[in-house]
Amino acid sequence: MLNFKEWLVETSLSSAERSLLGLPKRGSKYSHPSESEWEIIRPELVSRSVKSNPLLDVELTAYTPGETLAIMNNSKIVAYHDKVSNFKVPGGVDTIVLVPCAKSKPWGKSCVSDFYRSYHQLREDPAMGRIYMATISEPLGVVPSDDWDNFPQYDNPGLFDDTAMQSSLFTKDWSDERTEIGRRIGSKRIMPFDRDSYEEAIDKLSDVIARFMETNRDKKFVSFVGDPSGKLSTHSDMIRRASAKSGIPIVEFLKKPAVGREKGTVYRHMKEKIGSVE
Repeated sequence: MLNFKEWLVETSLSSAERSLLGLPKRGSKYSHPSESEWEIIRPELVSRSVKSNPLLDVELTAYTPGETLAIMNNSKIVAYHDKVSNFKVPGGVDTIVLVPCAKSKPWGKSCVSDFYRSYHQLREDPAMGRIYMATISEPLGVVPSDDWDNFPQYDNPGLFDDTAMQSSLFTKDWSDERTEIGRRIGSKRIMPFDRDSYEEAIDKLSDVIARFMETNRDKKFVSFVGDPSGKLSTHSDMIRRASAKSGIPIVEFLKKPAVGREKGTVYRHMKEKIGSVE
């Protein structure tokens, strides 16, 4: 049986991701970490995740697509997929509003995310009384708002094809001598990313979302997960596949306006768009 330190570095990178270790990144001046460097990097990523969320279940951490596929086989995740696939939203609801997950967890009223503050404001708005919110999540698929204070506590940025987003490490962090990474590695590395594992993970998650939609097919579905940059977000990729599989349309909006950052922007944006859906 692995002890805790051994478990931290005994990761489930895909074979394609392992084959990248130690190699230069095409088109970049940086390289992927070597195997020995990955054994330094991954525990540091877990440590940062725990600092961000002390409730985190460290078994449910994934920083690459290969690791994402692996934790989706964890019994806690499998059980949650089964639960949410059969979750029927409460009566009196006519519209299910899909919103993106946030790094700050859990997502109840104590959540510090500005987005979730807006979501709670909408939920409490008497004029919006016939909506129900659910979070699009990797690796959970869907988290109904009933569960926002009670879902498996994970950290899974592994489906982002961007080193800073996968690792929460910016270029300066790689040389910060206050950390193990800075002292023992000292310069930026590129996180391994397996496109085939990404596709498989997104497809499996879209299956979960599609089953949730089929269970609630008498409702309208509206989403606010689109990236204002115009790039296809992981959440948009998941819901579009789920819509195609279930045959149930989703009216899609950006998660926030393309411009404007003043307080209340997200709340006003969502209220206006939900009100426009017939």
